[in-house]
Amino acid sequence: MYRGLGHFVMCHLIWPNILAYDNIMIHFVYGHEIWVILIIGL
Repeated sequence: MYRGLGHFVMCHLIWPNILAYDNIMIHFVYGHEIWVILIIGL
């Protein structure tokens, strides 16, 4: 129950707000995604 609700909140409330912060937050998010990809790749 909580896991599904949390996923719904993340997808529909938090992510649109993060993307709305424009360049700073987008750069922050993509920067961390790149690090995760590099770590998993290694």
